[in-house]
Amino acid sequence: MRLYIVIILLGSCLVSCNRTPQKQALTSDHTADSTSQVLPDSLKTQVLHEIRLSVKSGFFSTEETFSNVKQLFPKDSLDSEWLRKQINRSYTQAFNSQTRWSAVTKFDKLAAAFDRLNASHIIALHNLGAAGEVESLHLRDSLRKKGINTRGYCFYERKDVDSVIENKTLRISFGAFAGGGKEAVAIGKSIVSALKEQGFNAAWNHKAVTGITITDFTWHKRFGNGNCSYYRAVKILSGQKVQR
Repeated sequence: MRLYIVIILLGSCLVSCNRTPQKQALTSDHTADSTSQVLPDSLKTQVLHEIRLSVKSGFFSTEETFSNVKQLFPKDSLDSEWLRKQINRSYTQAFNSQTRWSAVTKFDKLAAAFDRLNASHIIALHNLGAAGEVESLHLRDSLRKKGINTRGYCFYERKDVDSVIENKTLRISFGAFAGGGKEAVAIGKSIVSALKEQGFNAAWNHKAVTGITITDFTWHKRFGNGNCSYYRAVKILSGQKVQR
């Protein structure tokens, strides 16, 4: 019972960096479906791996993780009760680990670098889907209607988060909204400067068609997304003050 109380309290504070407020954390087992089967060991290993990535990312609530994992294995009849127990256990372990992290983590420094970029009218967004460039363009158009001009954009996707968790390397995509390759290179230089200001080792070949890579990045992102939300980026781009 203490396990579920901790998870429910934890889940209530989670807000995705992809805009939507999150639902309450997973509750008791009586919400599970009636499926009660023995999963093959190979499938269990895959499911537990996906749970680990989702939890360690720090972006998703327990309910979102449950939904995401279900979607990743649509042809498999996953035992919902077993899945919920594994997710709850993983979140409890992660929450305990986070209490031992340094006060300011490398993710916090990344968020600070993105704040600086947004303040300089370069759209910088966290944890986007596979259409990150399209989403950046939509935000540019939305801001333009308000009389706010932006120079370019940068972002990293969910797959990039999985990669940094696994190998401590984060790839950041970027581009310019106008001016061709020359302006894109200028945008890239601004991004590298903001990252190096926060102490990151940012590798880039100074070409407009390649991304920027941060190496030796231990991904420690605490639950809760106040410093990395889409709405925070919009506020900064609009010239509004945000809480540090």
